[in-house]
Amino acid sequence: MKRLIYQIAHLLFAMAILLPLTGCGDVMDITPNDRYSEKTAYASIRNLDLYVKSFYGVLMSPHTAEIRSEGRMSELYTDLMKPTFYNQNFSNNDKIYYEPLTYTQSFILDNWADMYGRIRRINEFIVDYNNGLLSHLPEDEVNIRVGEARFWRAFAYQELIQRYGGVVLRISEDKVDDQNERSKARATESESWDFVISEYKKAADLLPEGWSDQELGRLTKSAAWGLMARAALYAGRWDEALDAVAKVEGLNKHALLDDYSKVFNTAHNQELILAAYFEKPNLQHRFDNLYGAPADFVGHNVGVAAAPTEEFAGSYEIMIDGVWKEFSWDEINAKDIDPWANRDPRFYATILYNGAPWKRLVDSSAKRWEPRKLELYVGGADGFHHFDIYDNTTRSSTTGYIVRKLLQYDEESDMLNILSDQYWIEMRYAEIILIKAEALARKGQYSAAYTELNKLRTTRASVQLTPIAVQTSWEGFLADLQKERIRELGLEGHRFWDLRRWGIAEEVMDGLVRHGVKITQAGTDTFNYEYIEADSKPLSFPKRYTLNPIPLNEFRNNAALEQNELWK
Repeated sequence: MKRLIYQIAHLLFAMAILLPLTGCGDVMDITPNDRYSEKTAYASIRNLDLYVKSFYGVLMSPHTAEIRSEGRMSELYTDLMKPTFYNQNFSNNDKIYYEPLTYTQSFILDNWADMYGRIRRINEFIVDYNNGLLSHLPEDEVNIRVGEARFWRAFAYQELIQRYGGVVLRISEDKVDDQNERSKARATESESWDFVISEYKKAADLLPEGWSDQELGRLTKSAAWGLMARAALYAGRWDEALDAVAKVEGLNKHALLDDYSKVFNTAHNQELILAAYFEKPNLQHRFDNLYGAPADFVGHNVGVAAAPTEEFAGSYEIMIDGVWKEFSWDEINAKDIDPWANRDPRFYATILYNGAPWKRLVDSSAKRWEPRKLELYVGGADGFHHFDIYDNTTRSSTTGYIVRKLLQYDEESDMLNILSDQYWIEMRYAEIILIKAEALARKGQYSAAYTELNKLRTTRASVQLTPIAVQTSWEGFLADLQKERIRELGLEGHRFWDLRRWGIAEEVMDGLVRHGVKITQAGTDTFNYEYIEADSKPLSFPKRYTLNPIPLNEFRNNAALEQNELWK
């Protein structure tokens, strides 16, 4: 039975029950005059649930749930995606690489003020709990809700640390910081990770292993241990990452699905550890509208705001003469091979290509759809165009591809009023396997690391690829790990952070020219393929881009703040 984490969207009371998200940055406001009283919020477990569920908005934020983020989708800032036109939402995606910033009021994927506003709300609840305001309610029920609050506080800080490094830790549980604590210095990055990891541990101790069908989607021990494993990996604490992975595995709640594609269209499936759920028409998003095929919805100027690059699409292997091989357009053209046949099955669940079976809406009022094949060639219904930084209208691919993963595209949609309620996956079991593989390799245990990495290539019934041979150096393993993380997790919001934390963002992105394939029709169902540059000039990724700057207006609120060194 499908249940929504965010069912409280129908109860506006829940979202306003305490402090609203006003104010700026990491400074905590006091004396709010537009909230419900604590007496109302804590009158019953039901009321408490409405309040605590509002904390799940951390995951719903456009700064975190990338399916809602429009121009802020993090993989738009990597080698995997290419914006296809300029407008106010998408202009910064390429502009920051064509015209590098030397100072900034804000930067790509900034979330400082948003996360601190949410942290403040959670802090108030934890302080109220410690002051005994919930002591009249059943202790075991209250403890679970405290676990949820601790999880979301840790998650919000994790989102901050991976952007800015060390952050201001406003974590007192005796009182909420107010104007008297306005000026407070940043903790070190190590101290910041200390807090996040310890907070996930506290959350895991309090959270249940599962929920009833009526509450599916709420936080569990799996989510706390899983996100702790990610935090420990980002912090470079390999043993702690492995310990958290072992906790997830020991729960026996999760496994890889046999059919990779079903991971993304089966709510609450066994592979999911943490997901954000939506509901039409009250809580929906525009991902299909922004990234879908342009000919899908006749009469609407929608789709293909960005497209997968050849660097992304070409990472998926192809079977030639019974052997899995790295994909190469030179070999495809030389041997006249169908480039879309016999690819890694994950390719078909992630990327749409010319000739892919699809459908389009031809009558929105009657919900009438017709089957078709995508026409991603020059002059085709879905079209192709070369990228021009002055073009802000063309809706067709500049790479010859369209995204598939996360498109819902069901027959309710009309692209105007009824959009998408496709869920966003924050963590799934495949990432746990990848975390384990990476942590083992960091400890020099390469054979064990490849055993884990190859699970993603051989365990699923739908994905049977040749195991990768063991390499016994970090550099060799990282090359293989990168490819598997792209193939497995592509479009799920990992690549940008991976490049940064591995210390190779500048190496990969600076001077990069992203590529695509220009397809022209040679005859009925026959095509010519030309490997092309999709960027108008090489990208520039200066070293300072490896960490976000603190937004400039935050220094007016907190005199003790120090800017990141590379942005001074």
